[in-house]
Amino acid sequence: MNNSSQMSSHSSSEDSFQTIQECRQKEPNEERARCDPFFSEGFITEQSMISESDCEAVFNEMKSCWANSKSDYIHCPKFRFHVPMVMTEINIKVMKSVLSSYKSILDKFLAEEHMQWLVEFSSICTFPGAKGQQLHRDMSIQDRRLVTIFINLLDVGEKSGPLLVIAGSQKNISESHKSSPRFLASEDYRVMTLPKGSSVLMDSRVVHSGTANTSHDCMRPVFYFSFGEKDISGPTYSIRSEYSGKYKLNDFCN
Repeated sequence: MNNSSQMSSHSSSEDSFQTIQECRQKEPNEERARCDPFFSEGFITEQSMISESDCEAVFNEMKSCWANSKSDYIHCPKFRFHVPMVMTEINIKVMKSVLSSYKSILDKFLAEEHMQWLVEFSSICTFPGAKGQQLHRDMSIQDRRLVTIFINLLDVGEKSGPLLVIAGSQKNISESHKSSPRFLASEDYRVMTLPKGSSVLMDSRVVHSGTANTSHDCMRPVFYFSFGEKDISGPTYSIRSEYSGKYKLNDFCN
């Protein structure tokens, strides 16, 4: 375990950020090339992380949850299902596989143990007819930590309601994304049109939204999970009660 993960949960945010910077300076060039986009833009994407058969199996698990659970709160809920997932063998297999790819980034971003709780284990599916959500942040406190990994279970095209993020918006919590000229620059907008089996790792302070699904027959099913601090004011965590407050990042990385 590195020094940053051994730090007390009572260490200051300033010390945590300094430790992150020191670790990054010591990284090999390839590792730094992967980490830097996440820390600068607030997100990173990876393609071909999950096999087609595993995507299908997780999607089947998701549909089973639709039949047995109510939808949690979500922005613009009409034609969107937001249902916590069950920790089945295939769901955990996929989760561990994706986490192994992002582990070095997560260790730096969630540098202290109290930042590493599993706080969400859920799914979102956007159906044809869903309207675009308003731009929003899932968490708006600059010195707190929360991160989400979204896994696309089908191909995501422009019409199927892809995720939209504003690159770099995690750095400017005090600026309003509704009025700041910087946030209205089109070059900062990224539309996550990605293939089946891809993933997005996103800092929860990033301004984002689910766009409208204007297709006639394409849904966008996403399996996702979040790690961070469990006592943050603002986020509405989607996770089954039996899992809440029970697991941390390293429980899925051994």
